[in-house]
Amino acid sequence: SAVFGLAGNTLTVTHNGERAAVAAVSGTKWNAILVKAYTTVAISRDLTSGATLTATYSSKDDSLTLKAAVSF
Repeated sequence: SAVFGLAGNTLTVTHNGERAAVAAVSGTKWNAILVKAYTTVAISRDLTSGATLTATYSSKDDSLTLKAAVSF
């Protein structure tokens, strides 16, 4: 992971390496779960209203998530 300040925004880049996991299901049966390597990029910004806006892109499933959070 790496975090950068970028013109009032915070940019976080995270790379997750490939992972293979093998677990016993029962007796001689095995369950193998493979997760391919992927990267996420998140940009967040504090708004004047007190809210925080975050946009996150993940190459795992080519998703873009927008989130607004308010704290009191």
